Amino acid sequence: MQEEYFSISELLIKHFNGSATAAEELAVQEWINASASHQAFYLSLQDPNLLNARLKSFEQGMQSQNWEGFLKKIQGETVAGVPVTPSINRAPGRAKVRTIWRYAAAVVVVIALSTALFWWNQPSELPEKITTSSPVVPIEPGKDGAILTLADGSEVLLDSLPKGAIASRDGASISLEEGGITYKKPESETPINTFNTLRTPRSRQFQLTLSDGSVVWLNALSSVRFPSWFADTARRISITGEVYLEVASRSSSPFYVVINDELEIKVTGTSFNIHAYDDEETTVVSLLEGSIEIKNIKPGNPALPVLMRAGEEAIADRSGKITRHPGFQSDPIAWKNGFFNFNRSPVSEVMRHLTRWYDIE
Repeated sequence: MQEEYFSISELLIKHFNGSATAAEELAVQEWINASASHQAFYLSLQDPNLLNARLKSFEQGMQSQNWEGFLKKIQGETVAGVPVTPSINRAPGRAKVRTIWRYAAAVVVVIALSTALFWWNQPSELPEKITTSSPVVPIEPGKDGAILTLADGSEVLLDSLPKGAIASRDGASISLEEGGITYKKPESETPINTFNTLRTPRSRQFQLTLSDGSVVWLNALSSVRFPSWFADTARRISITGEVYLEVASRSSSPFYVVINDELEIKVTGTSFNIHAYDDEETTVVSLLEGSIEIKNIKPGNPALPVLMRAGEEAIADRSGKITRHPGFQSDPIAWKNGFFNFNRSPVSEVMRHLTRWYDIE
């Protein structure tokens, strides 16, 4: 239902500011004609005094619950056709934020309209002001942090550990350094080489340096499964969520990345980003340097690998179809550099990003 309110709110804003397409105008008219309640709500939006009062009341309620903090941390070009300034710093764990009120206002309009629509469809009247009987809980931005699960099932919470050695597994040493952990290969290979998993919960991100020197950055709600050390043959890891990788070049030992047990990427040395959350309709692989091969590994899907060059993007849908595109839809590693980038993103996608980073529903 929330998705429906957000969708019709975006359409109504486009309708009123004149940016709606013919198909979107038709969708608005069909929604208006669907019920007397819709017609009454639409007419109420044409009263500028009432609309302005609603928006001011909603914005005051948002500020009282510290929502202003994350609304000021958004970057993008348009929200429902409203132009905005496209540069804002997320700076994980730090308070340096450039204020972009024009974008914040655009987001407030969409959310306020969605909230008004929700209350309009409730038995009770739309409240004059958003209030809460529970204590106000500040919405904090994300920061560095992760959980390391070792082969024996033991877990290490990395958020507050001091720098230094964490453990030694299969001959490999594990140490916590600035912003991440590092695995170092033993001088001589041991007969045992087990797998570990590093995962980030909501509002956390982290960095991992693998035993071959390859570096993996994990965004919120992501994971990587990897061996304690790589042999001299193929190197292989598995990921979920969103990760950025800089793979150490080793021509004799190709590097494989398995994505959600559905896609596989083969590289020898390159830099690329993978966006593969379960709640997104597509998986997006953005290649910044080098070349890679990506293929579907689902059973019964014998498609040929897709070869990608630097500056290209591959998009895989739920059916497993992979489409290669020149250029990037937006900056694929903005998150790694401490930024949000919502260029041309629908509000539903924006809200999913905010949910992961701020741990909100």
